[in-house]
Amino acid sequence: MTDTPRPLRGAERHRIAARLATRFAQDNRSIRELAAEIGRRPCTVRNLLIDAGVEAYTTTACIGPSQTAVAAELARRYQTGFGVEVLSDDTGIDPRRVRALLRQAGLTLPRRRTSPVDRTPDIVQAYSDGASVRQIAADLGVSYSAIRKILQRANRLRARGAPRREPRPASEPTSIGAVAQTGTA
Repeated sequence: MTDTPRPLRGAERHRIAARLATRFAQDNRSIRELAAEIGRRPCTVRNLLIDAGVEAYTTTACIGPSQTAVAAELARRYQTGFGVEVLSDDTGIDPRRVRALLRQAGLTLPRRRTSPVDRTPDIVQAYSDGASVRQIAADLGVSYSAIRKILQRANRLRARGAPRREPRPASEPTSIGAVAQTGTA
């Protein structure tokens, strides 16, 4: 487990903020690169740059005193095709905060992911065919507990250790996995 860096306060914070602002402006370094160099999170570097008075609306940052201006710039980039994760990586703003700022700018965002509940019949069928909860979860890219809850609600969960109808090798994808890979039913 890595150690948490100690908080930056007082003169040390101001000194590091000034150094980062200089590197950001002169060396054209991204927030993510600066964060990796000093061993801090991108959001910390972003806050240090704000503390140093940096205002930039470039491809590597979106830093400004006005939250409305930051939201407008993020919205402009989002509308040109940049995704939330890319905007987050570029700006050092947490993805949840990027989504909130985009909504603040008046954009309606699509749902991030379809719920596995929508696939309940497929999940129940794969489980009945002998797939394990872990296999189904891995095939759909969701958590074990999400699949387990769906099976519990459908009253289809086998008792732990109960024999499967048909054992399936771990390397063989479930029928639901084949659908997830090809995108067709």
